[in-house]
Amino acid sequence: MKSQYFKKIIRAFSVVVIIYAILMSVFYVYTRDKLSRAENEKQAQIFLDQAAERMDTQLEIAFNLREQLKRNESMIQFADNQKINYYNVLKVYKQLSDHLDAFSKLGYMISVSKPGHSMMIAPQYTIELERYLRDNLEVSALPSDMAQLSIGKIKQNRQSYVLPTKKGGQILMYVDQEEVGSQSNQLVFYLWFDQKNLLPQFNEPMDNSFYVLSGEQILLANQTGRPAELLNEYLHQGRIGLRETGRYQAENYLILTRQSKVKEMDWNYVYITDTHGYTKSLEKFLHDAVWLALALLAGGFGLAFFLSKNIYRPVHEVVQSLEESTEGRPIGNELEFILNRTKEMQASAKKFEETIAGNQEKLKIQFLRELTLGLVPREQLNHQLHSRILGEPDMPATVVILQYHLTEELLKTITSEGSFVLKKQILAWLFQELTKEIKCEMFEYDYNRAVLLIPDCEQTEIVSKMSEIISHAEDIFKTRICAIVGEKVGSLAEIPISFHSALNIMEYEFLWDNYTVVTPQMYGLKNETYYYPLDIEKNLIDYVLQGRKEEVHSILNSILEHNFEKKQLSPETLSKFIFAIVSTSNRILHRFGNLAELDKEKELSYIKLKMYHNQNELKRAIFELFDDLLQQSEEETLQRGVDIVDEIIGYLQDNYNLDLSLNDIAEQFHLSAGYVGILFKKSTGENFKDYFNQYKVEKAKQILQQENIKIKDLAERIGCNSTSSFIRIFKKYAGISPGQYAEGIHLSAKEEA
Repeated sequence: MKSQYFKKIIRAFSVVVIIYAILMSVFYVYTRDKLSRAENEKQAQIFLDQAAERMDTQLEIAFNLREQLKRNESMIQFADNQKINYYNVLKVYKQLSDHLDAFSKLGYMISVSKPGHSMMIAPQYTIELERYLRDNLEVSALPSDMAQLSIGKIKQNRQSYVLPTKKGGQILMYVDQEEVGSQSNQLVFYLWFDQKNLLPQFNEPMDNSFYVLSGEQILLANQTGRPAELLNEYLHQGRIGLRETGRYQAENYLILTRQSKVKEMDWNYVYITDTHGYTKSLEKFLHDAVWLALALLAGGFGLAFFLSKNIYRPVHEVVQSLEESTEGRPIGNELEFILNRTKEMQASAKKFEETIAGNQEKLKIQFLRELTLGLVPREQLNHQLHSRILGEPDMPATVVILQYHLTEELLKTITSEGSFVLKKQILAWLFQELTKEIKCEMFEYDYNRAVLLIPDCEQTEIVSKMSEIISHAEDIFKTRICAIVGEKVGSLAEIPISFHSALNIMEYEFLWDNYTVVTPQMYGLKNETYYYPLDIEKNLIDYVLQGRKEEVHSILNSILEHNFEKKQLSPETLSKFIFAIVSTSNRILHRFGNLAELDKEKELSYIKLKMYHNQNELKRAIFELFDDLLQQSEEETLQRGVDIVDEIIGYLQDNYNLDLSLNDIAEQFHLSAGYVGILFKKSTGENFKDYFNQYKVEKAKQILQQENIKIKDLAERIGCNSTSSFIRIFKKYAGISPGQYAEGIHLSAKEEA
């Protein structure tokens, strides 16, 4: 069988593995990119914080030095003198020169002048401010208000200027007019900062920019590309608030802001970085993701194969266990195969249940019939009554015989098969309606009679219910129905007595022909005749011929008890009863073929039985008479045994295509099943089932040798109800399956060819 279901499981798991690998790879790239962005943003924030701290530190150092100079005695004297005192100027110069090394290392410089004077004292020299600016700066690029500043006049305290140098750089000049000394005289302090030393530098060639804002104006900048334009747009639109810290996302740029902690400076630091730069490592992530996907696929496919094998194993085992019954025909998808086989098994089980139910119904009817006729042994009676759900053995009961006749007009309109079906329908309808009203059991007694067994019910209620239901049935089915109610007996074991009383009433049909329900009380019938119905006699003869001693004794007990204990027979009636018994024995002898001695035997038996005047002795003599007949029947059967077995074997060989049982053969040859089984075993050395199955297998071999036939068709041809049972039988007696046997035949044919 092709493992189609296994392949489907593998494919399903493979799809899951592939989807999982893709999702995990995408999740890996997404997570790594997100972490990378978060890490880069963290690094950007750290860069901004470190740059701001370094710049604030530089500024605070410069302002601290300015504060120290304001308290210096030389500076105070310089400020207090209204006129320029060159000695004081020299002392101030000396103070500034002492800090020249610090200025060089920290990248800034402080110079001083008096308000309204153009002379500026610097750490290197004393020089006119205008000349200093002209020598070191690009004069053409100076702001317009620098003319007043060159003579020591400033518009307002704390002014900042970014000025271009002749070397191509820029310098930040911070001008502040401060009070010095106790007389509140003022000096102008100039703080010079080289932009290159003040602003942070970028190591990586990324699209990054750093800005120092004064208010909403860009004061200093270290920039590349688009960020300056973008920052101006955001500042102009008011989309960036100047606060202690801030974060903004603009296009593909991240903007981080921070306020300067130096109180003298109304500054904000802005760092702009290109977020595209964060994802340059995406290629590495993708490379790692590919390897991750490959690893997941490899592990996933291995796990998928392992799981598929484990999931498929029970399916495979089920398929293997069911495969034997499919030899000779292809098997498709495993689940479809299991489904089909399950349906076949369910159909077989249903058929088997129906067969069991049918057999149980047959057994139930057989038991009811034997109970009614008094053929159930006393030791089995209680158990059988419980198992058949009739009720407690000591429950009172009544037997009712239903007799029905189809009208001549109706018979003219239907066939014999139709009349048979109609009678079945009448019985079914009657039973259905009766069980709605009273508890009862029913069985068909003969072609136009049925027997009802009604436990624990008063006769008045029975008569009332039966009259109503029968009247209704006659209207529906246009037929004549009469119910003959027997005597009510004290227990279910006495049902035969009630039945016999009903039969006695039936002998007086001319009296009750016009009634629907007839009871014994209606006519007060007396026991003027003996009890020995024809059907009882027929059963007695059959059981003697079959050698069924137990059933023979049961019938004899029933009819003798009824005639000797329930009836008080007159001598004349007793003589007639003995004559009837002897006539039965002669009919049995006639079956044995002893025609020469038949009349003599009949006369001797009658005379012998007539001589007994004691009932117990007469009973014993009648039992002895039938025991002798049973003995003769057994001897006769043994003499005919070989012939019977030959006939049975011939019948089996002619009907090997039927599913025959031992009971079927016993019924065919009017013998008991037990006797046929014993006779067959003694004559052939094999039991019936083995012989018949072995013969079927031999016939199957012959057919396989001659024809190319499907196993299912072959099973039906030799009378097997199911393919699986045929394969099992074939294997048992041939040692191999029919499919293997057929393959062997085909291989032999190819080799010979």
